[in-house]
Amino acid sequence: MSIKRFFKKYFFVKIKEEGFSFIEIILVIMVISIITKISFPFFNLSKNKVKQKEATLIINSLIKAAKANYAINAYLPEDIKDISKFVSIKQCKNNENDLNKNSMCYANNSDNNFYSSSGEFKIEFRNSNSSKFHKTFQARAIPIGDIFKNQGSSVVGCFNPLSGISFIKEYSVFNTGAQPFNSCLTAEEERLAEEARLAEEERLAEDARLAEEERLAEEARLAEEARLAEEERLAEEVKPKCLRWSTRPPFYCMVSQK
Repeated sequence: MSIKRFFKKYFFVKIKEEGFSFIEIILVIMVISIITKISFPFFNLSKNKVKQKEATLIINSLIKAAKANYAINAYLPEDIKDISKFVSIKQCKNNENDLNKNSMCYANNSDNNFYSSSGEFKIEFRNSNSSKFHKTFQARAIPIGDIFKNQGSSVVGCFNPLSGISFIKEYSVFNTGAQPFNSCLTAEEERLAEEARLAEEERLAEDARLAEEERLAEEARLAEEARLAEEERLAEEVKPKCLRWSTRPPFYCMVSQK
């Protein structure tokens, strides 16, 4: 169906054979505008997903490295030195290879972060003591850059060596920006960790209360000492002053000021 017949059938516009009417042009522009507005979010979603794949591959590699390191050495990787045994990350040749460079490299062996090859993500990993009984390996890729850091979506992952649980999550385009680490704890471990957190908060609150009571008691003691000293000074002022003391013991005031 031609455009002329379409508008004639659905919008009852009288069509002239020699060209488009002004109403036809306006309607075409409106339809194009509506289609553009509808398709733009899907375009951003597709673009974001493509960029996320790089971050997902890196996080997946880090989790595999954590598993391998734990299987071989019986501990989770602490820094780049441990990770680089299982993940291909090169050391930067100079200090200029940083956040603004498209170079997947690290500066020092003791670092626990680096940047993706595209320069779109900062990769961070750590061992968390969120569990009361053991550590879990946690990694995340957060979007960086002036624009992408607010429009891009993060990828997080974790590995629990005790339960064997590993997890990777890609955040959607509707939840952009940096996201927190994931713990990979079981429900029971989450409950125990929450209880430990609440107990620690209660302990800190009690310590703060006792410290405040001690501070107030010390202030009261100092105020009392100052009051007694002031009373002693005033009593000394109203006391008659001795003008002449005896020269032989027992010493006593022979002449006092009235």
